[in-house]
Amino acid sequence: MKHVVLIAALSIPVGCGGPTPLVGHLDLAEVGTRTEGQFFDSNLGITVAAPGDLDGDGRAELVLGIWHERVVDSPSVMAISWPPPSVAEVGSGLTEVRGIGAGRIQRVGDLDGDGTDELLLGTRLFYGPPPAAIDRSLPGAWIVEVRSGTVTTGFEAGDQDGDGLDDLWLAAPWDRSSGDPWGWNSRQAGAVYLLSGPIPDGADLARADAAVVGDGSSDQLGSVAFSADTDADGELELVAADSYRRIRILDGPWQGERHVDDAGVTLELDPEGCSPVVVPGRGDLVGGPGHDLVATHWPNPTCGDLVSIVEADGGAGAWTLHGGDEPPRAQPVVALPGDLDGDGFDDLVVGDPNHDGPDDAWAYGRGQVRIFYGPLQDETTWDDADAVLDGELIGDGAGRTLTAIGDMDGDGLPDVAVGAPAAIRNPDGDARGTVYVLRGARRP
Repeated sequence: MKHVVLIAALSIPVGCGGPTPLVGHLDLAEVGTRTEGQFFDSNLGITVAAPGDLDGDGRAELVLGIWHERVVDSPSVMAISWPPPSVAEVGSGLTEVRGIGAGRIQRVGDLDGDGTDELLLGTRLFYGPPPAAIDRSLPGAWIVEVRSGTVTTGFEAGDQDGDGLDDLWLAAPWDRSSGDPWGWNSRQAGAVYLLSGPIPDGADLARADAAVVGDGSSDQLGSVAFSADTDADGELELVAADSYRRIRILDGPWQGERHVDDAGVTLELDPEGCSPVVVPGRGDLVGGPGHDLVATHWPNPTCGDLVSIVEADGGAGAWTLHGGDEPPRAQPVVALPGDLDGDGFDDLVVGDPNHDGPDDAWAYGRGQVRIFYGPLQDETTWDDADAVLDGELIGDGAGRTLTAIGDMDGDGLPDVAVGAPAAIRNPDGDARGTVYVLRGARRP
């Protein structure tokens, strides 16, 4: 089974009446722009990401992951132009990427100043616009020389050195090992590395411009990492979580190697064993200065919280989402799309792919997506959602992935992609998968 990625510039037509306001109880199939997988083992939407504008046409591309065993030695596939509703309609616009693992894809920015964003697949960076075909021998691509498996993701750093070009963070939570790397006594401090743009061919982490290193006791710094402006100073800080569910926030200037204890802010996220996971993303959800930090929790009677928002200044939690009459049975999925309804406040989108399914926390149900419009204040329950959107059939798993994809339809409001990777199944249980794009719309 191969993990494949489709990357596309989604062209969403704006209808005569505009998008449907996302309020009340709705069906995803009726309000979302729908795209289906081509094959019954595709599972389209198993991963979804928005890397930016790769070809300089002013529209952001959308990354759709699939599982497809028919593709040999091709973990990644790119589509430059993609009119919905079917991946099969891509036709000649399909660009193959062979022999390169995709990893976790985040926006990395324009590292060479040519007006197009770059694409990072695994540890290999491609400068936009993408060519007709990509493989390991393609000139102009570079590979970061690190031990296999240490780098898990890369993401934009902003212009940290003031040269007018974006820079790049690379997270390597299994880097800086001590003991037997594969034995019971293995310890990984983890590290996050800064490389300044433009990044030359053959760059490696040994020559990184800066690094932040964990404390050496299985810290695995960078298990989750992203950039955000948490202090509202107009500059992006590094936000990095470790295996102990501590969130570290560090600011520049960046030069040489720094220890994680140099963090300006450290937040502890381990309330009563609720397995909190910090969510990469940016949003001012409670109306305060700077971007807020969001964490999801495994629902259980001891914990009670499904989603929590904490202030980056280390203060008490600013908002919590509790379970209602039918809370999720598993850890919810969260996206921070921005201001969906254009009222000046950022909003929160939460997915429950197990909704209306078997009484099993690991089994897909119909799936459901709930929207909570900002500003988020006080405590809220699952039943207080401003919009509830149901998947189509039991087993679809709608809401398995949620991704903030920016303004795909050009109407000035951000949009959200919802993945239902188990939708459209054959009698053997193989699924084509579906992705719905929910267009932001002003509420009446």
